[in-house]
Amino acid sequence: MKIEFLPLEQAEKDYQKYLKNAHNATVFHTVEWLHSIRDGLKGRVVIGFTENYAIPLFIKGRGPFKRVYSLPYDTYGGPIVLKKDDSDIDPLYSALAYMRIVDYHSVVKARRFRKKKVTTHVLYITGGHGAVREGYSDSLKKALKQAESRGVKVYTLTEKSELRPFYQLYLATSKKVGIKPKPYSLFRAIYEYMVPKGYAQFYIARYDLEAVAGMVILKNRRMAIAWQEGYREDALNLRPINALLDKAIRDASLQRIRVFNLGPSPASRPGIVKFKESFGAKPYEFFIYEHVPLHFLPIRAIK
Repeated sequence: MKIEFLPLEQAEKDYQKYLKNAHNATVFHTVEWLHSIRDGLKGRVVIGFTENYAIPLFIKGRGPFKRVYSLPYDTYGGPIVLKKDDSDIDPLYSALAYMRIVDYHSVVKARRFRKKKVTTHVLYITGGHGAVREGYSDSLKKALKQAESRGVKVYTLTEKSELRPFYQLYLATSKKVGIKPKPYSLFRAIYEYMVPKGYAQFYIARYDLEAVAGMVILKNRRMAIAWQEGYREDALNLRPINALLDKAIRDASLQRIRVFNLGPSPASRPGIVKFKESFGAKPYEFFIYEHVPLHFLPIRAIK
């Protein structure tokens, strides 16, 4: 099957038409996300087209250090597939069925990939926030009452200047859990491109006017995703993360979004799994395919 790759700037209008008819597109396939990663990560975005599907690719680096992602910083990439009627398709399947492909060398080709299983936790929220809350564990209901009684307030960011307090919380949390933080420029681009279109929402939890936790929710009409978070370690007893997620779930249900995704759940961190299950979330498994040439493995390990 012939596939034609075009730069985002040249392909954007045709790609928008694909999105309207694609049954499995996620928020990471939107043009707004592609603009965000292009500007926020300083790379290139190209889109491959065939008669039946389109696939956005983000390209970073050159030569042997070239990496091609379908799409970076998410686990829900891969091609979007054209289908005229998606009324009978399960919303979870339609959002997650197509795996992400990561190619750490040159371009994505039909060759052997390494298969890696990913587990995420999801909630169906079509019944509304009240019905979802009935599925909360007793410990979570108690935590939400504690957050309210202790004076924790959750706000939606309405000014770009408010990104800095969120980012400081995010940096501290990234350092604590040992992950490489994403640059501030990416969050700024997300705020500029995605928030006005309703594809992203930034939340801040405050206690005595001080920011104690923050979260970014990405969403389209099918699924909301708890994407990145940050918090003050000394404020976790106030239960700000519980309050943030409850508020985000409420907002998503009011927007008639069908699935709320709490994000990947590493088996090595059972506490996170238990926390997500307290919301009534259920595990869902899918796969990432990685192509890593043997000569590149030592370099990748050093990185």
